[in-house]
Amino acid sequence: MTFPFTYTNKVEVQFDEKKHTPENLLDSVIKSLQKAKAKNVKNNLNHITFTGGIFRLVTNWNILGSISSGEITIERNKDKLCLKYHLKFTEMLIIVTVGVFGFLGIGIYQASNLTNIHKIIMLIIAWLWLFGGNYMVTIFRFPKFINEMTEIE
Repeated sequence: MTFPFTYTNKVEVQFDEKKHTPENLLDSVIKSLQKAKAKNVKNNLNHITFTGGIFRLVTNWNILGSISSGEITIERNKDKLCLKYHLKFTEMLIIVTVGVFGFLGIGIYQASNLTNIHKIIMLIIAWLWLFGGNYMVTIFRFPKFINEMTEIE
């Protein structure tokens, strides 16, 4: 599945033998996820899974706020490290859809000065703003988060 449920991409960084030992790299990725208050961080060799979401004590700008769960796989290709990630947005999708069409929809539906098409358009715009905006911000910010994970001292 793709939008709006999941997003998959990869980030390639220059491999440095001194900094990027398998132990250092995995430790750095796990610490970065823990710093972002990821839950259920699990490491299976070069494959890391985690959960995020909005039901954690974090600010709304937390990088994992919109992400229900994710996976990061680390592979080495010659002189580069390839960090592939797969993110799921199901929690945010459900909450925004129920909020917009359930709660906001009731109020808009009762507006007698709007035609049905205007009501539908307003709900779609609200959904795109809330879900689409968070989705886009996350997929643009996540590669930087991945790059920062590989900056090992």
